Amino acid sequence: MIRLCPVCATSLNLPEGQSGVVACPPCGARFLADTQAPDDPLASLPPARPQRVAIAQGTDSWRELRRSLRMASETPAVLGLSSFSNAAANLRAEKRGKRIFVNAAMRKGTEQEPFARAAYAATHGAADAAMYVDGDYGCSLDGISADGRTVLEIKTPYRGRAHERWRLALAGRTLPSDYAQIQHQLMVCRAARAHLFVWDAEAREGVRVDILPDPAFWLRIRIGWDAFWPTL
Repeated sequence: MIRLCPVCATSLNLPEGQSGVVACPPCGARFLADTQAPDDPLASLPPARPQRVAIAQGTDSWRELRRSLRMASETPAVLGLSSFSNAAANLRAEKRGKRIFVNAAMRKGTEQEPFARAAYAATHGAADAAMYVDGDYGCSLDGISADGRTVLEIKTPYRGRAHERWRLALAGRTLPSDYAQIQHQLMVCRAARAHLFVWDAEAREGVRVDILPDPAFWLRIRIGWDAFWPTL
């Protein structure tokens, strides 16, 4: 089961069904971790009523709606987990209506998404793109299963298998930024699980990482956004 180190935010793949003190290899921090996975990790939470919005991704209406919400893809910047420099400042500019910066890596990810989704569907079942809103929070999903229980998040590393994201996926781990984004998605749509599908565009192969809801991390997301939103 994946947990983030509370000190350095390293993604750790911990054995399920255990509890106790864990030492983070990169930074040496020791913290309590409980990986006793309940049958339904959402059972103890108050009910939520996420709304699925019928809107086409990539349209002007979609972009305008995103500007008014706290979106999952923006959470890494809010929590200081983004790998991009000045991520928080760039997010503020976008929320104020300035043009969104798109680099080559982002364009590649968009172009490869249909191919990755088709490859995922061939093995794991169909997952359709969708947008969900719950109060001030939103998420645009690369896919969600027909029963609404499994979220699909696709990542296409620009450098393919040379990227750290691919190496971590092979070990069943994630980048801290990916973990934060996916937990935000699960918080909003209340799916039972998420599949991170890391796609190698050149080899036409993908690696799946399973992620369960982490309500404790959801609190961190909400605290981060509550502090960030007034700075807009």
